[in-house]
Amino acid sequence: MEMKLKKLLLVRLGFSVIEALVATVIFTIMIMAFLGSFILFQKSYLFYGDENRASFVAEEGLEAVRNIYDEKFDNLIDGEYGLDYSGGEWKLSGLSDVEGIYTRKIIISTIDSDTKKVISDVTWQRNNLSTGSISLSTYFTNWRKSVSQDGCLTANIENACFDVSSNYQLLVNMTITNNCDYDIDMDSVQIDWDNEKKLENIDIDEQTRWSYNCSYNCSPMGSQNSGALLKFGDNILTISKGSTLSVNKIYWDGNMTGSKIGPIIFGFKDGSSSIIEAFSPPVCSFPDTIPPVQITDLSFGKVTTSTLILSWTAPGDDGNIGTATAYDIRYSTDPITDLNWSGAIQVVGEPTPLASGTIQQMNISGLMPDTQYYFAIKTYDEVLNISPLSNIVSVKTQILATQADYLDVNISGRNLSSNKMDVQGIQLRNTGNSNITIAQMTISWTTSQANTRLTQIRINNSTVWSGTGVSGQVYDITDVSIPALTTRNIDRIRFNKTLNNTNFNMTIVFTMLDGSTKTVAGITF
Repeated sequence: MEMKLKKLLLVRLGFSVIEALVATVIFTIMIMAFLGSFILFQKSYLFYGDENRASFVAEEGLEAVRNIYDEKFDNLIDGEYGLDYSGGEWKLSGLSDVEGIYTRKIIISTIDSDTKKVISDVTWQRNNLSTGSISLSTYFTNWRKSVSQDGCLTANIENACFDVSSNYQLLVNMTITNNCDYDIDMDSVQIDWDNEKKLENIDIDEQTRWSYNCSYNCSPMGSQNSGALLKFGDNILTISKGSTLSVNKIYWDGNMTGSKIGPIIFGFKDGSSSIIEAFSPPVCSFPDTIPPVQITDLSFGKVTTSTLILSWTAPGDDGNIGTATAYDIRYSTDPITDLNWSGAIQVVGEPTPLASGTIQQMNISGLMPDTQYYFAIKTYDEVLNISPLSNIVSVKTQILATQADYLDVNISGRNLSSNKMDVQGIQLRNTGNSNITIAQMTISWTTSQANTRLTQIRINNSTVWSGTGVSGQVYDITDVSIPALTTRNIDRIRFNKTLNNTNFNMTIVFTMLDGSTKTVAGITF
């Protein structure tokens, strides 16, 4: 009986060990499964996080191309590009660009003459063994081409005449205006006239559009008879909405006195046209060879870090008589002369000349701070007679203001507390139009009291520093932000000892967040 009990005990003990081993294995499997699931979750999270960010980079690429396309459809030239954002606009640059871990490539291809396909392709390195990629695409159409340019153009022939200085072979003083609210592209002109003379040259907006020698792919070649269709070739003329251009030259090979000109048909790139009815230009009363007079009172005012105002008296069309046609204002960092005039920077948007003797002004912007500039002006009349170079104006733009420039420290109300341990009554005012921030204060003092130590600085009802400080120490205070045109009070600068009214002298250096400093000395009582 005793033997049976021992065997039964051994058997049960064996089962207990096996059950413990089985339980351990099951628990280990559960732990491994949990760890595997957790690692898989992390990998999935990183995987899909990278995917989402890549999608954003790809979408940004398409939006950047859309901005480029909005400026002009012709900007979308087939090829592979990167993107660059500078000067407030996107540009196609290089073969690719990099955003963090992502490499982006823009692929532009032609579907037809008015449709482009754009792919924004983004790749990145997931790990040492694999890479990720995502591609988004869209299509851009030349919708502007579908807008008809028919009837956009009108001509002013009121002053058109045959120029005596060219033996009446040259028609001058004619202008054309784009009255539509979009740009138009002129690519041809067809002119009728009532004699046997041949046409040799057409200049519009200071550039030859067609010439008998056709050196820039215009057609047809050679001098042409009345009614010929003259194509501009490479010199297609884009006329901005609302702008007026001069037809500078329509030139024949013989005297055109008494001739009827027209109709004139201006042809556009979309196949539409505008017609100018026939007219009979007179002979110009006299050749205009008198330029506007020299401007001698060019001056400047209201100079900032990047702008200034130029002022002058308007000259006339002929000397000081009449009204001139256009100004050419230029500037340089070197003194301007007739020799370097062409290399100077021309400003954009010069005002139209007013009647002779009128004071005129122009705001100049986009200048660099703390830079010496030289300005000059020339004046044109309607036949491009040009005035002599004006007097030269030299001006230096202002230095960029710092935060310290806008910090006004008023110590007129300074006083000592009743226990003579606190300096009070100092005011801090922001005189600028944006926030300024005080980051540090350096406080130095002299006093007859030995071992005088600074213990607290309190500004605008808040302790910005406390401790034990010695004269001349830089105190990293809690930043004190002062809104535009706002005053803050220094509630107290506390010392550990009473201050002798006669011998105490304090200096404070305020260091602003931009690193500029303001020093206030001679704080006495």
